[in-house]
Amino acid sequence: AVSVAAATRVRSARLSHAALRVLLRVVAVPSTTKAWRRQVGRLFGAPPFLASLTRATLPLWARVVNAWLSLETPKAAATLLLSGKMGVTAGVFSSRAQEAEAQADLLRRLAFALWVGEHNQYVGALQGLVIDKLVAAFKYGAALEGWSAAVRWGVQVAALQCARVLVVRVAPENLTALWPIMIAELQRVLLEPREAPPALLLAACQLVDVLLTVLPDDFAPFGWMFVPGTGASGRSSSSFSALLAPLLLWLPAHSAASCSEPDEAADPDPDSQREAAAAAAAAA
Repeated sequence: AVSVAAATRVRSARLSHAALRVLLRVVAVPSTTKAWRRQVGRLFGAPPFLASLTRATLPLWARVVNAWLSLETPKAAATLLLSGKMGVTAGVFSSRAQEAEAQADLLRRLAFALWVGEHNQYVGALQGLVIDKLVAAFKYGAALEGWSAAVRWGVQVAALQCARVLVVRVAPENLTALWPIMIAELQRVLLEPREAPPALLLAACQLVDVLLTVLPDDFAPFGWMFVPGTGASGRSSSSFSALLAPLLLWLPAHSAASCSEPDEAADPDPDSQREAAAAAAAAA
């Protein structure tokens, strides 16, 4: 099924659920590697692959892609993912927006590979590959004149999402080199929220949320900078809304007020509700 799909340039979105299940059976047979290796790599490297995933096909493709990447060593697989030859690519005459989209797509595919892989599968590829790429993404375009902030934000959002996956899929003792980078980026975004767009603020808040949930003890020395009321245990004594406090600055004044103060008019009298329902039924 995969050979036919690759030969006719049919993308992953058009592969049926049944065909993927057949492919999983084929992948499980070691002697069939040569038959599906190239085709799976071509489908995974297609630009619309990530956008075409559905709730039904995602778990199946996760197993297929992980089996394909596991044919290489972790360093070789990470090198392939970071080569820029898969997904959205940028040529010599590409615009800066196209280059930024290619970098963001590369980080999204890296995050997908980390997520579908085994726990600590890519530890050997962190130093010199994955972490270096995240550092470059956080600083993307900052040292070049003429780069608009809007172009850089998409890459930085993808980098924060990739860091969130790393926190979940890699043991904390292997993330020592990543802590200074993550904290510096979170400080840059959350401590100066007016200079960041909502998408970047949300990505940073999501990373803080995961850190508080998955690594509360490791994040405890830094949590007080972002979440008021975080004690030595790393658990917040304030409400969860503290994580999203910077986002309130981007809401209209009446929306922000409605989020912070209860609205009595929002809870009408039950009798009024029944009268309104009866009137609507009579009109119908």
